[in-house]
Amino acid sequence: IDYAKKTQVGIDLVSNCALTLNTFIKNVAGTGGRLSEAFWQNQQDKMIENLIKLLHFSGKRVSVTALYALIREIQTLRGTNQPATVGAEQAKAAGGGIIGILLGKVRATHPEKYEALYGYIDEICNLAETTFSCLVASVTGALHPLTTELLEMKLTDKTNVSPDDILFRKKILIVSFDIKRFGSQGRTVNLIWKEALQNQAEATAGHPRRNKAFLWMDEGQNFITKNDQTFMTTARSAGVATVFLT
Repeated sequence: IDYAKKTQVGIDLVSNCALTLNTFIKNVAGTGGRLSEAFWQNQQDKMIENLIKLLHFSGKRVSVTALYALIREIQTLRGTNQPATVGAEQAKAAGGGIIGILLGKVRATHPEKYEALYGYIDEICNLAETTFSCLVASVTGALHPLTTELLEMKLTDKTNVSPDDILFRKKILIVSFDIKRFGSQGRTVNLIWKEALQNQAEATAGHPRRNKAFLWMDEGQNFITKNDQTFMTTARSAGVATVFLT
C-alpha cells in the first residue's frame, strides 16, 4: 500500500491504494465462490474504496491493520441501535468510536467528501445480515495473509526494494519464497511482487529512463492469475517479456 501511494497507477492516491488491494483480493487471494459473481465483487470494491477514503481524508495512514479495525467496528455498530455516523465530539462522549471520530475529521477538513462517506457507512450498517457476513468474511479472509509477520517484514515500507529498482535501475530481483517451504505466505509474496511489477511497468511505459525487463517465474503454474492474460496482451508495449517455467 505504501508503494502504491507513490506510483502512477490509477487516478489518485485513493485509486492507487484501492486498485492495489482489490487486485490482490481478486487475483492473488482468489475469487472462488460468491466473490466470483459481479455483485460480490462490486460490494468488495465499494467497501475497500470507501474505507480507504475514510482513512485518507481523515488524515489517517492507510494500512491493512487500519482497514481491519474499521471493519470490526462496523460489525459492532450493526449490533447497536445508535447511529454509526455521529460527529467526533459525540463519538468521544459515547466511548470514542473510531468511525465517528474519523467522519468528524472528514467533515471538518473535507466537507465535500463527508456526505458520500456518511451514506456508505449508513448503507453498510443496514445491509442484510447474510450479505454483510459473506462480504466481511471474504474481505478479511483475503487480507489476513498480509497481517502475518513474514509478509509484514518483506512487504511493508521497512523493505528497501521496489519495482522501480528493476525498471529504472537495472537491478535483478530474485523473490526466493518457495511454496514448499513457506506455503501460502510464499505464494502471496511472489504474487504481490509480480502484480506490483506488472502494474508499474504499464504505468511507466514510454518513460525516457525506463528499461526493458524480464519476468521469469519458475513453477509458473503456481503463480498464474486472471490478470496475466490481460497484462500479456500488451506486455510488449509495457516493455516486459514474461516467461513461465513449469
